[in-house]
Amino acid sequence: MEQFTRRCFNRFALITGLNTMFGWVPARYHDAFTAPVPKKLVERGSDGITYYDNPVPVDEPVIATLSQDHKWAVASFSRDTGNVWTNPALTCQHVDETKALEAGGKTSLEVKLLILHGSLDQVLKTVIAERDSLK
Repeated sequence: MEQFTRRCFNRFALITGLNTMFGWVPARYHDAFTAPVPKKLVERGSDGITYYDNPVPVDEPVIATLSQDHKWAVASFSRDTGNVWTNPALTCQHVDETKALEAGGKTSLEVKLLILHGSLDQVLKTVIAERDSLK
């Protein structure tokens, strides 16, 4: 769990630092879960947004934001996703599920949002305990 906490803090520090130095940074940060890590880790899209891919996949399909006082955490997680990603300007959290769907078929996708008074380690424990219950 220490590695999870450190990776979350490192990502938070990077995003905060970029926004402090440059103002709004049009960027997306991707971390693979089940999707393959792209060979090209930095790519500027035709939309003017730079996409950064972490070369190391995440251990769990969760993305978290910790409050400045480190007392509160907000986290989004899903059962299974290709990648997790964020936009530092909006502090959005994406853990978007995908499922194959035949024409006329039905499916259900579920993403859970946690808001808790606690640490990133507590977030991880909750995700591990509840992830398999998601559709």
